[in-house]
Amino acid sequence: MSEAKVCIFWRAKVKFLNHFSWRLLTRMSTVSSIKSPKTGRWVTVRGQAYADLMGTKFETRAKKAKRVKRRSPGTKTKRRVKTLRRARPISLEESLKTVPKTRKARRRVLKKQIARKGEGRGGRTRGWAAAAPQRGREREALMAECGDECFLLPGRRGFPVCAALREGRGCAVDCRGVTSAKVRAAQWKYPRVYQAAEDLDQHYNCANRPKRKVRRT
Repeated sequence: MSEAKVCIFWRAKVKFLNHFSWRLLTRMSTVSSIKSPKTGRWVTVRGQAYADLMGTKFETRAKKAKRVKRRSPGTKTKRRVKTLRRARPISLEESLKTVPKTRKARRRVLKKQIARKGEGRGGRTRGWAAAAPQRGREREALMAECGDECFLLPGRRGFPVCAALREGRGCAVDCRGVTSAKVRAAQWKYPRVYQAAEDLDQHYNCANRPKRKVRRT
Protein backbone atom coordinates (compact mmCIF):
# COMPACT_ATOMS: atom_id res chain seq x y z
CA MET A 1 0.00 0.00 0.00
CA SER A 2 1.15 3.51 -0.71
CA GLU A 3 1.71 6.09 2.03
CA ALA A 4 -1.44 8.00 1.02
CA LYS A 5 -3.63 4.88 1.37
CA VAL A 6 -2.04 4.05 4.73
CA CYS A 7 -2.72 7.58 5.97
CA ILE A 8 -6.40 7.41 4.88
CA PHE A 9 -6.77 3.99 6.51
CA TRP A 10 -5.46 5.14 9.88
CA ARG A 11 -7.52 8.32 9.79
CA ALA A 12 -10.66 6.21 9.39
CA LYS A 13 -9.72 3.91 12.26
CA VAL A 14 -8.38 6.40 14.79
CA LYS A 15 -11.81 7.70 15.94
CA PHE A 16 -12.66 4.21 17.27
CA LEU A 17 -9.55 3.98 19.41
CA ASN A 18 -9.15 5.25 22.93
CA HIS A 19 -6.41 7.55 24.14
CA PHE A 20 -3.90 4.84 25.07
CA SER A 21 -4.19 2.93 21.82
CA TRP A 22 -3.94 6.29 20.01
CA ARG A 23 -0.61 6.94 21.72
CA LEU A 24 0.64 3.50 20.66
CA LEU A 25 -0.61 4.06 17.12
CA THR A 26 1.23 7.34 16.67
CA ARG A 27 4.46 5.81 17.94
CA MET A 28 4.35 2.80 15.61
CA SER A 29 2.84 4.26 12.44
CA THR A 30 4.39 6.49 9.80
CA VAL A 31 1.45 8.87 9.28
CA SER A 32 2.19 12.57 9.10
CA SER A 33 -0.98 13.82 10.87
CA ILE A 34 -3.57 12.36 13.21
CA LYS A 35 -6.83 13.41 14.86
CA SER A 36 -6.58 14.60 18.44
CA PRO A 37 -9.00 12.86 20.86
CA LYS A 38 -9.21 16.03 22.97
CA THR A 39 -9.98 18.72 20.39
CA GLY A 40 -11.02 16.64 17.39
CA ARG A 41 -8.54 18.52 15.17
CA TRP A 42 -5.83 17.07 12.99
CA VAL A 43 -2.37 17.64 14.43
CA THR A 44 1.03 17.05 12.88
CA VAL A 45 2.90 14.09 14.26
CA ARG A 46 6.08 15.15 16.10
CA GLY A 47 4.88 18.76 16.20
CA GLN A 48 4.22 21.14 19.07
CA ALA A 49 0.55 20.11 19.55
CA TYR A 50 1.53 16.45 19.31
CA ALA A 51 4.18 16.95 21.99
CA ASP A 52 1.64 18.65 24.27
CA LEU A 53 -0.77 15.72 23.94
CA MET A 54 1.97 13.15 24.50
CA GLY A 55 3.38 15.07 27.47
CA THR A 56 6.84 15.32 25.96
CA LYS A 57 9.18 18.23 25.33
CA PHE A 58 9.20 19.66 21.83
CA GLU A 59 12.50 20.75 20.29
CA THR A 60 13.20 22.06 16.84
CA ARG A 61 16.03 20.59 14.80
CA ALA A 62 18.15 23.68 15.32
CA LYS A 63 17.79 23.51 19.11
CA LYS A 64 18.48 19.80 19.15
CA ALA A 65 21.58 20.18 17.00
CA LYS A 66 22.79 22.97 19.28
CA ARG A 67 22.21 20.86 22.38
CA VAL A 68 23.71 17.66 21.00
CA LYS A 69 27.13 18.54 19.63
CA ARG A 70 28.50 15.71 17.57
CA ARG A 71 32.26 15.46 17.28
CA SER A 72 33.84 13.43 14.54
CA PRO A 73 36.75 11.14 15.45
CA GLY A 74 40.15 12.76 15.54
CA THR A 75 38.94 16.24 16.46
CA LYS A 76 40.12 16.17 20.05
CA THR A 77 42.76 18.77 20.74
CA LYS A 78 45.26 18.28 23.52
CA ARG A 79 46.45 21.06 25.77
CA ARG A 80 49.64 22.47 24.37
CA VAL A 81 52.72 21.64 26.42
CA LYS A 82 55.04 24.49 25.52
CA THR A 83 58.31 22.57 25.67
CA LEU A 84 59.48 23.14 22.10
CA ARG A 85 61.81 25.96 21.24
CA ARG A 86 61.02 28.68 18.77
CA ALA A 87 62.41 28.05 15.29
CA ARG A 88 65.12 30.32 14.02
CA PRO A 89 64.03 32.58 11.18
CA ILE A 90 64.88 31.37 7.71
CA SER A 91 64.96 33.37 4.51
CA LEU A 92 62.73 32.61 1.58
CA GLU A 93 65.78 31.89 -0.56
CA GLU A 94 66.91 29.18 1.85
CA SER A 95 63.42 27.75 1.97
CA LEU A 96 63.32 27.61 -1.82
CA LYS A 97 66.35 25.32 -1.82
CA THR A 98 64.57 22.75 0.33
CA VAL A 99 61.39 22.58 -1.77
CA PRO A 100 61.53 19.57 -4.12
CA LYS A 101 61.77 20.44 -7.79
CA THR A 102 58.74 18.27 -8.52
CA ARG A 103 56.54 20.80 -6.72
CA LYS A 104 56.60 23.33 -9.48
CA ALA A 105 53.55 25.26 -8.31
CA ARG A 106 55.00 25.75 -4.82
CA ARG A 107 58.31 26.89 -6.19
CA ARG A 108 56.63 29.30 -8.58
CA VAL A 109 54.55 30.87 -5.80
CA LEU A 110 57.58 31.11 -3.53
CA LYS A 111 59.57 32.89 -6.23
CA LYS A 112 56.78 35.44 -6.57
CA GLN A 113 56.84 35.97 -2.82
CA ILE A 114 60.58 36.55 -2.95
CA ALA A 115 60.04 39.18 -5.62
CA ARG A 116 57.63 41.15 -3.40
CA LYS A 117 59.35 40.41 -0.12
CA GLY A 118 59.20 44.01 1.03
CA GLU A 119 55.41 44.25 1.01
CA GLY A 120 53.74 44.38 4.38
CA ARG A 121 50.60 42.42 3.68
CA GLY A 122 50.93 38.71 4.45
CA GLY A 123 54.41 39.10 5.87
CA ARG A 124 53.73 37.06 8.99
CA THR A 125 52.86 33.90 7.02
CA ARG A 126 54.94 34.45 3.89
CA GLY A 127 56.73 31.28 2.85
CA TRP A 128 54.80 28.95 5.16
CA ALA A 129 53.00 27.21 2.30
CA ALA A 130 56.37 26.00 1.05
CA ALA A 131 57.85 25.24 4.48
CA ALA A 132 54.81 23.47 5.93
CA PRO A 133 54.80 19.66 5.93
CA GLN A 134 52.57 18.27 3.23
CA ARG A 135 49.93 15.67 3.97
CA GLY A 136 51.21 12.14 3.81
CA ARG A 137 54.84 11.19 4.32
CA GLU A 138 56.09 14.57 5.53
CA ARG A 139 53.49 14.91 8.27
CA GLU A 140 53.86 11.29 9.33
CA ALA A 141 57.62 11.73 9.53
CA LEU A 142 57.17 14.89 11.61
CA MET A 143 54.80 13.08 13.95
CA ALA A 144 57.24 10.18 14.37
CA GLU A 145 60.17 12.52 15.02
CA CYS A 146 58.62 15.26 17.16
CA GLY A 147 55.36 13.84 18.47
CA ASP A 148 51.96 15.48 18.62
CA GLU A 149 53.31 18.78 19.97
CA CYS A 150 53.90 19.93 16.40
CA PHE A 151 50.19 19.59 15.55
CA LEU A 152 47.22 21.41 17.00
CA LEU A 153 44.95 18.61 15.76
CA PRO A 154 47.20 15.54 16.14
CA GLY A 155 44.45 12.98 15.54
CA ARG A 156 44.16 14.15 11.94
CA ARG A 157 47.72 15.41 11.58
CA GLY A 158 46.10 18.80 11.11
CA PHE A 159 47.20 22.37 11.76
CA PRO A 160 50.97 21.83 11.90
CA VAL A 161 53.01 24.50 13.69
CA CYS A 162 56.45 23.05 12.93
CA ALA A 163 58.15 23.22 9.56
CA ALA A 164 58.87 20.09 7.57
CA LEU A 165 61.96 18.11 8.51
CA ARG A 166 63.50 18.87 5.12
CA GLU A 167 63.93 22.47 6.33
CA GLY A 168 66.60 21.23 8.73
CA ARG A 169 65.30 23.09 11.80
CA GLY A 170 64.16 20.07 13.77
CA CYS A 171 61.27 20.09 16.23
CA ALA A 172 60.77 23.82 16.63
CA VAL A 173 57.65 25.96 16.55
CA ASP A 174 57.44 28.21 13.52
CA CYS A 175 55.48 31.40 14.15
CA ARG A 176 54.30 31.39 10.55
CA GLY A 177 52.61 28.06 11.19
CA VAL A 178 51.06 29.35 14.41
CA THR A 179 49.61 32.38 12.65
CA SER A 180 48.35 30.29 9.74
CA ALA A 181 46.74 27.79 12.11
CA LYS A 182 44.99 30.60 13.98
CA VAL A 183 43.62 32.09 10.76
CA ARG A 184 42.43 28.77 9.35
CA ALA A 185 40.90 27.69 12.65
CA ALA A 186 38.85 30.89 12.72
CA GLN A 187 37.75 30.37 9.11
CA TRP A 188 36.89 26.68 9.48
CA LYS A 189 35.18 27.03 12.91
CA TYR A 190 37.63 25.18 15.16
CA PRO A 191 37.36 27.16 18.43
CA ARG A 192 39.64 24.90 20.47
CA VAL A 193 42.32 24.92 17.83
CA TYR A 194 42.04 28.70 17.62
CA GLN A 195 42.49 29.02 21.38
CA ALA A 196 45.51 26.69 21.32
CA ALA A 197 47.07 28.73 18.50
CA GLU A 198 46.35 31.94 20.41
CA ASP A 199 48.15 30.54 23.47
CA LEU A 200 51.16 29.58 21.36
CA ASP A 201 51.15 33.01 19.73
CA GLN A 202 51.36 34.71 23.11
CA HIS A 203 53.85 32.24 24.59
CA TYR A 204 56.36 32.48 21.74
CA ASN A 205 55.69 36.19 21.18
CA CYS A 206 54.99 35.68 17.51
CA ALA A 207 53.29 39.04 17.13
CA ASN A 208 56.38 41.06 18.04
CA ARG A 209 55.96 43.54 15.24
CA PRO A 210 56.99 47.14 15.93
CA LYS A 211 54.19 49.54 16.69
CA ARG A 212 53.26 52.06 14.07
CA LYS A 213 54.21 55.61 14.78
CA VAL A 214 51.26 57.95 14.95
CA ARG A 215 51.86 61.31 13.36
CA ARG A 216 50.70 64.08 15.59
CA THR A 217 49.34 67.22 14.00
